[in-house]
Amino acid sequence: MAAELAEMRAQLAQVEALILAEPDNAEYQALASNIKQLIALQSQVAGVTAPADGDASGADGAKPKTVDGWTVGQECEAVWSDDGKYYKAVITAFTDDGLRAMVTFPEYEDSDEVKLASLRPLGGAGSGPSAKTGPKSKVSTGAAGDAPVTASSEPLKKKKKSYEERKKHEAKRRAKETELEKAYNDKANSWKNFAKKSKKKASGVGGSGKHGQSIFKTPDSYDGKVGVGTCGIGGKGMTSFTNRGKWQFEKE
Repeated sequence: MAAELAEMRAQLAQVEALILAEPDNAEYQALASNIKQLIALQSQVAGVTAPADGDASGADGAKPKTVDGWTVGQECEAVWSDDGKYYKAVITAFTDDGLRAMVTFPEYEDSDEVKLASLRPLGGAGSGPSAKTGPKSKVSTGAAGDAPVTASSEPLKKKKKSYEERKKHEAKRRAKETELEKAYNDKANSWKNFAKKSKKKASGVGGSGKHGQSIFKTPDSYDGKVGVGTCGIGGKGMTSFTNRGKWQFEKE
Protein backbone atom coordinates (compact mmCIF):
# COMPACT_ATOMS: atom_id res chain seq x y z
CA MET A 1 0.00 0.00 0.00
CA ALA A 2 2.88 2.36 0.79
CA ALA A 3 4.36 1.62 -2.62
CA GLU A 4 1.06 2.50 -4.30
CA LEU A 5 0.91 5.79 -2.41
CA ALA A 6 4.48 6.62 -3.41
CA GLU A 7 3.69 5.86 -7.05
CA MET A 8 0.57 8.04 -7.01
CA ARG A 9 2.50 10.92 -5.41
CA ALA A 10 5.14 10.61 -8.10
CA GLN A 11 2.42 10.78 -10.74
CA LEU A 12 0.95 13.83 -9.01
CA ALA A 13 4.35 15.55 -9.05
CA GLN A 14 4.63 14.92 -12.80
CA VAL A 15 1.14 16.31 -13.44
CA GLU A 16 1.85 19.38 -11.29
CA ALA A 17 4.97 20.00 -13.37
CA LEU A 18 2.82 19.88 -16.50
CA ILE A 19 0.37 22.33 -14.92
CA LEU A 20 3.22 24.75 -14.25
CA ALA A 21 4.07 24.62 -17.94
CA GLU A 22 0.41 24.92 -19.02
CA PRO A 23 -1.59 26.58 -16.19
CA ASP A 24 -4.76 26.87 -18.29
CA ASN A 25 -4.89 23.21 -19.27
CA ALA A 26 -8.17 21.95 -17.75
CA GLU A 27 -7.32 18.31 -18.50
CA TYR A 28 -4.12 18.45 -16.41
CA GLN A 29 -5.97 20.15 -13.55
CA ALA A 30 -8.74 17.55 -13.56
CA LEU A 31 -6.15 14.76 -13.62
CA ALA A 32 -4.31 16.29 -10.67
CA SER A 33 -7.57 16.60 -8.72
CA ASN A 34 -8.42 12.94 -9.39
CA ILE A 35 -4.98 11.77 -8.27
CA LYS A 36 -5.27 13.83 -5.07
CA GLN A 37 -8.62 12.24 -4.30
CA LEU A 38 -7.17 8.77 -4.86
CA ILE A 39 -4.25 9.59 -2.58
CA ALA A 40 -6.66 10.81 0.11
CA LEU A 41 -8.76 7.66 -0.08
CA GLN A 42 -5.70 5.42 -0.07
CA SER A 43 -4.27 7.29 2.92
CA GLN A 44 -7.54 6.89 4.81
CA VAL A 45 -7.53 3.16 4.13
CA ALA A 46 -3.91 2.95 5.27
CA GLY A 47 -4.77 4.81 8.46
CA VAL A 48 -7.63 2.42 9.23
CA THR A 49 -5.71 -0.78 8.55
CA ALA A 50 -2.44 0.25 10.21
CA PRO A 51 -3.40 -0.85 13.80
CA ALA A 52 -4.25 -4.33 12.56
CA ASP A 53 -0.64 -4.85 11.50
CA GLY A 54 0.74 -3.96 14.93
CA ASP A 55 0.17 -5.20 18.44
CA ALA A 56 -3.47 -6.15 19.05
CA SER A 57 -3.26 -5.12 22.70
CA GLY A 58 -2.66 -1.52 21.64
CA ALA A 59 -5.85 -1.27 19.56
CA ASP A 60 -7.87 0.33 22.36
CA GLY A 61 -5.12 2.57 23.70
CA ALA A 62 -3.55 3.55 20.37
CA LYS A 63 -3.21 7.31 19.91
CA PRO A 64 -3.83 9.11 16.62
CA LYS A 65 -0.68 9.90 14.68
CA THR A 66 0.74 13.36 15.39
CA VAL A 67 3.19 15.26 13.20
CA ASP A 68 4.57 18.69 14.04
CA GLY A 69 1.75 19.33 16.50
CA TRP A 70 -1.01 18.29 14.11
CA THR A 71 -3.08 15.14 14.77
CA VAL A 72 -5.14 12.91 12.53
CA GLY A 73 -8.81 13.82 12.98
CA GLN A 74 -8.03 17.37 14.05
CA GLU A 75 -10.07 20.20 12.58
CA CYS A 76 -8.17 23.02 10.94
CA GLU A 77 -8.19 25.35 7.97
CA ALA A 78 -6.51 24.18 4.78
CA VAL A 79 -5.91 25.65 1.35
CA TRP A 80 -8.07 24.32 -1.44
CA SER A 81 -5.82 23.92 -4.48
CA ASP A 82 -8.43 25.12 -6.98
CA ASP A 83 -8.60 28.70 -5.72
CA GLY A 84 -5.76 28.94 -3.14
CA LYS A 85 -8.10 29.97 -0.30
CA TYR A 86 -8.63 28.55 3.18
CA TYR A 87 -11.63 26.41 4.11
CA LYS A 88 -12.57 24.35 7.14
CA ALA A 89 -11.00 20.88 6.89
CA VAL A 90 -10.21 17.73 8.85
CA ILE A 91 -6.80 16.04 8.79
CA THR A 92 -7.12 12.42 7.67
CA ALA A 93 -3.51 11.31 7.19
CA PHE A 94 0.12 12.37 6.83
CA THR A 95 2.66 11.47 4.19
CA ASP A 96 5.57 9.23 5.14
CA ASP A 97 8.02 12.14 5.01
CA GLY A 98 5.81 14.21 7.32
CA LEU A 99 5.84 17.22 4.98
CA ARG A 100 2.31 16.95 3.62
CA ALA A 101 -1.12 16.09 4.97
CA MET A 102 -4.30 14.69 3.50
CA VAL A 103 -7.35 16.76 4.43
CA THR A 104 -11.07 16.50 3.79
CA PHE A 105 -13.42 19.46 3.39
CA PRO A 106 -16.51 18.05 5.20
CA GLU A 107 -18.95 20.68 3.95
CA TYR A 108 -18.15 19.94 0.31
CA GLU A 109 -17.20 16.23 0.39
CA ASP A 110 -13.89 16.96 -1.28
CA SER A 111 -10.34 15.89 -0.39
CA ASP A 112 -6.94 17.34 -1.13
CA GLU A 113 -3.25 16.96 -0.29
CA VAL A 114 -1.63 20.07 1.15
CA LYS A 115 1.68 21.11 2.65
CA LEU A 116 1.76 20.58 6.39
CA ALA A 117 3.27 24.03 6.91
CA SER A 118 0.26 25.66 5.22
CA LEU A 119 -2.28 24.35 7.76
CA ARG A 120 -3.64 26.75 10.33
CA PRO A 121 -6.06 26.44 13.26
CA LEU A 122 -9.73 27.34 12.96
CA GLY A 123 -10.18 31.10 13.00
CA GLY A 124 -7.19 31.87 10.77
CA ALA A 125 -4.76 32.82 13.57
CA GLY A 126 -1.55 32.26 11.66
CA SER A 127 -0.21 28.94 10.45
CA GLY A 128 0.47 25.84 12.48
CA PRO A 129 -1.00 24.67 15.81
CA SER A 130 0.85 27.33 17.79
CA ALA A 131 0.28 30.16 15.28
CA LYS A 132 3.88 30.04 14.13
CA THR A 133 4.98 31.79 10.97
CA GLY A 134 3.93 30.03 7.79
CA PRO A 135 2.85 30.68 4.23
CA LYS A 136 0.39 33.50 3.81
CA SER A 137 -2.99 32.53 2.44
CA LYS A 138 -5.04 34.32 -0.12
CA VAL A 139 -7.56 35.92 2.24
CA SER A 140 -9.93 38.83 2.06
CA THR A 141 -9.69 41.84 4.32
CA GLY A 142 -12.31 42.64 6.97
CA ALA A 143 -13.95 45.95 7.64
CA ALA A 144 -11.00 47.20 9.71
CA GLY A 145 -8.57 46.31 6.95
CA ASP A 146 -6.08 44.51 9.20
CA ALA A 147 -7.76 41.26 10.27
CA PRO A 148 -7.49 38.29 7.87
CA VAL A 149 -10.81 36.61 7.21
CA THR A 150 -11.27 33.04 6.04
CA ALA A 151 -12.44 32.85 2.45
CA SER A 152 -16.16 32.48 1.95
CA SER A 153 -17.55 29.12 0.98
CA GLU A 154 -19.47 30.69 -1.89
CA PRO A 155 -16.68 30.27 -4.51
CA LEU A 156 -16.41 26.57 -3.75
CA LYS A 157 -20.18 26.13 -3.89
CA LYS A 158 -20.26 27.94 -7.21
CA LYS A 159 -17.48 25.75 -8.56
CA LYS A 160 -19.34 22.60 -7.52
CA LYS A 161 -22.57 23.92 -9.04
CA SER A 162 -20.73 24.83 -12.23
CA TYR A 163 -19.15 21.37 -12.33
CA GLU A 164 -22.57 19.69 -11.96
CA GLU A 165 -24.00 21.92 -14.69
CA ARG A 166 -21.12 21.03 -16.99
CA LYS A 167 -21.74 17.34 -16.35
CA LYS A 168 -25.44 17.72 -17.21
CA HIS A 169 -24.59 19.75 -20.31
CA GLU A 170 -22.07 17.14 -21.40
CA ALA A 171 -24.63 14.35 -20.91
CA LYS A 172 -27.19 16.26 -22.98
CA ARG A 173 -24.60 16.95 -25.67
CA ARG A 174 -23.66 13.28 -25.91
CA ALA A 175 -27.33 12.25 -26.05
CA LYS A 176 -27.90 14.78 -28.85
CA GLU A 177 -24.88 13.51 -30.76
CA THR A 178 -26.13 9.93 -30.40
CA GLU A 179 -29.57 10.98 -31.65
CA LEU A 180 -28.12 12.84 -34.63
CA GLU A 181 -25.82 9.93 -35.46
CA LYS A 182 -28.76 7.51 -35.36
CA ALA A 183 -30.84 9.78 -37.62
CA TYR A 184 -27.91 10.07 -40.04
CA ASN A 185 -27.41 6.30 -40.12
CA ASP A 186 -31.13 5.72 -40.69
CA LYS A 187 -31.12 8.13 -43.64
CA ALA A 188 -27.95 6.59 -45.03
CA ASN A 189 -29.38 3.08 -44.77
CA SER A 190 -32.64 4.23 -46.36
CA TRP A 191 -30.74 5.71 -49.28
CA LYS A 192 -28.63 2.57 -49.67
CA ASN A 193 -31.74 0.39 -49.72
CA PHE A 194 -33.37 2.68 -52.28
CA ALA A 195 -30.26 2.65 -54.48
CA LYS A 196 -30.00 -1.14 -54.16
CA LYS A 197 -33.62 -1.64 -55.19
CA SER A 198 -33.24 0.79 -58.09
CA LYS A 199 -30.13 -1.01 -59.30
CA LYS A 200 -31.83 -4.39 -59.00
CA LYS A 201 -34.85 -3.12 -60.88
CA ALA A 202 -32.69 -1.59 -63.61
CA SER A 203 -30.72 -4.80 -64.05
CA GLY A 204 -33.93 -6.81 -64.48
CA VAL A 205 -35.48 -4.52 -67.10
CA GLY A 206 -33.68 -4.18 -70.44
CA GLY A 207 -36.32 -2.18 -72.31
CA SER A 208 -39.88 -0.95 -72.29
CA GLY A 209 -41.49 -4.22 -73.40
CA LYS A 210 -42.68 -7.21 -71.41
CA HIS A 211 -39.96 -9.09 -69.53
CA GLY A 212 -37.41 -6.47 -70.56
CA GLN A 213 -37.65 -7.22 -74.30
CA SER A 214 -37.08 -4.37 -76.72
CA ILE A 215 -39.66 -3.49 -79.35
CA PHE A 216 -36.84 -3.54 -81.89
CA LYS A 217 -36.02 -7.17 -81.19
CA THR A 218 -35.97 -9.32 -84.32
CA PRO A 219 -39.19 -11.38 -84.42
CA ASP A 220 -38.93 -15.16 -84.17
CA SER A 221 -41.12 -15.67 -87.25
CA TYR A 222 -39.61 -15.20 -90.71
CA ASP A 223 -42.46 -12.98 -91.84
CA GLY A 224 -42.55 -10.80 -88.75
CA LYS A 225 -41.71 -7.13 -88.91
CA VAL A 226 -39.40 -5.24 -86.58
CA GLY A 227 -41.32 -2.80 -84.44
CA VAL A 228 -44.67 -4.40 -85.19
CA GLY A 229 -45.85 -6.28 -82.16
CA THR A 230 -43.76 -6.80 -79.04
CA CYS A 231 -42.75 -9.49 -76.62
CA GLY A 232 -42.33 -12.25 -79.20
CA ILE A 233 -45.63 -11.78 -81.05
CA GLY A 234 -44.27 -9.91 -84.07
CA GLY A 235 -44.66 -12.92 -86.40
CA LYS A 236 -48.19 -13.87 -85.42
CA GLY A 237 -51.13 -13.25 -87.70
CA MET A 238 -53.91 -10.81 -87.15
CA THR A 239 -56.76 -11.64 -84.87
CA SER A 240 -59.57 -13.32 -86.78
CA PHE A 241 -62.90 -11.50 -86.91
CA THR A 242 -66.34 -12.72 -87.93
CA ASN A 243 -69.19 -10.41 -88.88
CA ARG A 244 -72.22 -11.11 -86.82
CA GLY A 245 -75.56 -11.01 -88.58
CA LYS A 246 -78.81 -9.52 -87.47
CA TRP A 247 -80.51 -11.34 -84.67
CA GLN A 248 -83.34 -13.46 -86.02
CA PHE A 249 -86.31 -14.27 -83.85
CA GLU A 250 -87.91 -17.66 -84.42
CA LYS A 251 -91.61 -17.72 -85.19
CA GLU A 252 -93.84 -19.80 -82.96
